[in-house]
Amino acid sequence: MQAIRVVVVERDDGVRAQLAARLRELGVAPVCATADLEDALDLCAAQAPQLLLCGLPVGLPDCLGLLHGVAALKPAPAVAFHGADSDIDQLETACLNLGLRYLGLLAAPASQARLQRMVGQLRAFPADREARS
Repeated sequence: MQAIRVVVVERDDGVRAQLAARLRELGVAPVCATADLEDALDLCAAQAPQLLLCGLPVGLPDCLGLLHGVAALKPAPAVAFHGADSDIDQLETACLNLGLRYLGLLAAPASQARLQRMVGQLRAFPADREARS
């Protein structure tokens, strides 16, 4: 089975720990988790994750800055958001305009079934990721 690496950026300590634990239950390893957007970009550069899972709200300007930084990475991770935010349409559009693979918005709290589908999507498309690197 292909190893899946994820970077979780979430400001709420409890939510961040819960997301990381639930991803590990699905066989995702490593899961790197941080509350800081700058640290998230550094982790993405160092770990080359298949997914950046970004908690909302982090603020539209901050999140757009993170997306621009992530888009410059080769290969760039897929992006998903967690929570509820009125700016989700703008974030989705930014992902698509930057050429990032957008996997959607996970409602809070994220269901294990939805996380499992997302991990399944990542495992199903390794050739796509390699082709873009």
